Amino acid sequence: RHRWVLDLGPVGDGEGARRQLSGIEHGDGGTDLSPGLAASAERLRESDASLRHIVLFTDGFEDVARLAALADEAAALRDDEGITVSVMGTGEGAAEELRAIADAGGGRFYPGRDLQALPKLLLEETKVVSRQLIVEGEFVPEVSSRAPEVAGLDAAPAIGGYVATTPRPTATQHLRVGEERDPLLASWQVGLGKVAS
Repeated sequence: RHRWVLDLGPVGDGEGARRQLSGIEHGDGGTDLSPGLAASAERLRESDASLRHIVLFTDGFEDVARLAALADEAAALRDDEGITVSVMGTGEGAAEELRAIADAGGGRFYPGRDLQALPKLLLEETKVVSRQLIVEGEFVPEVSSRAPEVAGLDAAPAIGGYVATTPRPTATQHLRVGEERDPLLASWQVGLGKVAS
């Protein structure tokens, strides 16, 4: 079961939104996120907004099979309608399953442990999502590390555009590009291995 607390619209100074959101109380049962995701997507379909993105807040304590189905729903929203989904976990539950939902939805996963940090994370997410993701023009990559991946690289050809991304918190950026110094080449540790993108 879900209910709308605050409808789509400009936030303004945020005071009205704060008042309405302060009345939210947690339930005493499990969480079924699917109806809320579906209702959010429906509202976005009715909107004329050029950017359609859902941020899903949850403690993650839900059946793993339901979370897997939610990842499928998020993937369908992204692929079929261009609606992306990010996830902010507010507790210790089902972290990897929550990450899968964000990955499937083309968004980001924020494994929150400190509820006080959520407003800052939401602001960061808003900045990331609101940027134009396809950046066109002529850009010369800048070497930004001394790692072996770029050792000896003293020049690179200009590129004609790129898809703007943000680095993972633990990533080392080796090449940056554009006014926002977006990552063009980054690497990070995953378990005993290393990933580069």
